[in-house]
Amino acid sequence: MAKIYKHLTTQERAVVMTMRADQCSTRSIAKRLCRSASTISRELNRTSGTSVYDADLAHWRSLAAAGDRLAELFKSRSCLHADETPVRQLDPGSGKTHQTFLLTYRSNALDPGPSMVVLDYQTSRAGAHPHAFLKK
Repeated sequence: MAKIYKHLTTQERAVVMTMRADQCSTRSIAKRLCRSASTISRELNRTSGTSVYDADLAHWRSLAAAGDRLAELFKSRSCLHADETPVRQLDPGSGKTHQTFLLTYRSNALDPGPSMVVLDYQTSRAGAHPHAFLKK
């Protein structure tokens, strides 16, 4: 039977951050969260480039990794559909709005597997944005 891995939640990452700031050991953090010490160790090592563990940063990094994997699976499909939606965005400080774009990519409904939709926010309508997205 294959192992099922469960990622740390945002709340668990906040506990790790608080306990780490209090100089608690990896084992004591793991015991508090009812998790393996190796899980906590891997979580801390992922952000070892920083001096302090940041729960929000760790959470966003995990979401980015999941998004990258989703985009990789999405781009392996045989047919993709794309659309752009203009969005008015408030320009901070000036009190005015400017035009940005939400690029929407969708898998073909006839492809085997689940339907997939990926949204990509861009500040311009340049053709380089879809090219860059599809090349990644």
